[in-house]
Amino acid sequence: MADFKSAVDNYRAAISRNNESVAPYRRLAKLLRELERFDEAEAVYESWLKIDPDSAIAKHFLAVCRGENLSRASSEYINQLFNEDFAVK
Repeated sequence: MADFKSAVDNYRAAISRNNESVAPYRRLAKLLRELERFDEAEAVYESWLKIDPDSAIAKHFLAVCRGENLSRASSEYINQLFNEDFAVK
């Protein structure tokens, strides 16, 4: 569990150093969600959406954290996820 606490602390530190970068928000929110710390994850998704209001990924997982009944992922979420996974870097 100490490794998870360290990871959470490191992601929070990365956000405090550069709160305009989406990557640490995304990683922190995912980790908190996996740890079932949904209230904290929800707050991170809300912060992420302040800097990237069009993020379908953040919107999707914010709804998940809030317990909204999603019968399926939105096409916007799927397209954004697919495009990010296969983008040339």
